[in-house]
Amino acid sequence: MGRIKVFALVEGRIVERLSARVSGTFIRIHYILKHLKEQEGVELSCIPFEYRQKFSDGYSRANHAVDLFYHFAVPLLSLLIILLRRPHFVYFSYPNAVYSNALNVPLLRLAKRMGVKLLMYEHDWAEQGEMRGRSPEEVAPLRELEAELVRMSDVLVVVSSKYPEYETALLPGGLEEEEFADLDYRTRDGRFNIAYVGLLAPDESIDLLVDAAAMLHEKHPCVRLLLFGKIASLDEETLHKIEQSPFITHRLIPRTELVSHFAEVDVFVYPADPSIPYHYNTRPTKFFEYIGSEIPFIATRCDGLKLVSDGKGFLWVEHSAQDFSDKLEYLLQHPEERLRLSRELCELKKDNTWAKRAQALRDILVSHLGSTAEVQYATD
Repeated sequence: MGRIKVFALVEGRIVERLSARVSGTFIRIHYILKHLKEQEGVELSCIPFEYRQKFSDGYSRANHAVDLFYHFAVPLLSLLIILLRRPHFVYFSYPNAVYSNALNVPLLRLAKRMGVKLLMYEHDWAEQGEMRGRSPEEVAPLRELEAELVRMSDVLVVVSSKYPEYETALLPGGLEEEEFADLDYRTRDGRFNIAYVGLLAPDESIDLLVDAAAMLHEKHPCVRLLLFGKIASLDEETLHKIEQSPFITHRLIPRTELVSHFAEVDVFVYPADPSIPYHYNTRPTKFFEYIGSEIPFIATRCDGLKLVSDGKGFLWVEHSAQDFSDKLEYLLQHPEERLRLSRELCELKKDNTWAKRAQALRDILVSHLGSTAEVQYATD
């Protein structure tokens, strides 16, 4: 077999570097393509551009004009590349490729009719939009489009399972080992900093986390809560507690600088409500950042996390402020337990690197070109 030709329908500059506006989705796009490009026998191409302000709050006439040019020119150029180069696969990320440019949808339909195989990497299903405040009327057409793209895809790799009859592989995310190379987890007397990474939204149970930390701080004044992420529609009471509390620190920093703050952290938390199907099944980017840091953490009983880790490196906690407080206090009072969990994470992260995910994806593409691919799990 010759080289596997893959054309990536993405903002091509993200393959080489992460921008300051990086999100969990962009992290997954960057690393899977960066390492896939490095795989032997793979030829990955893309158009090297980046939207200037489409995903930012500011406004500039010049940047808007550039983005408008990209909006129409990039799909046309992508079609030309597909016609001339005839790649084996067109890669696209869902829903990013759809949200960034609606013209990508008819482009994918055309590529499919031309006999090019579609490689779809799912990052979030339509349910996330509804969970974050979109009305059922807004989500309904997204569900229809999502189902169509799933059916069209020849290779469907997913972060969380929803269409098992179509899924080719589970690629739940990963970590970049070199980013965490300088971290050396150790316990420190007189300090217990609890940290959360990610969007500060109601469905992430930030109110529960704040209350649990407050309960623990009353008993142990050394406790601090560090919140790394953007605030999104928190209730006024929780927001007031965060802003006024002397032991809570909120920081909004680029994801690319996040690891440099991990030396301050003694324990991480994952407080998502497991009764929400999206949280129960998903494997968020922060989960792999936690693993890579080797900093122990506590997490609510979500099946998606168990599938990757089997509970190694962290403690399960019930979705209640009292149990969060109790488990955190246990780790505070038992530094040897924190060190044990950290050692488990050290072993766990070896099996959850982006390099291994890309190797698994490359093997899937080879298998698919040779014969019908069987369902594979990249975490095995």
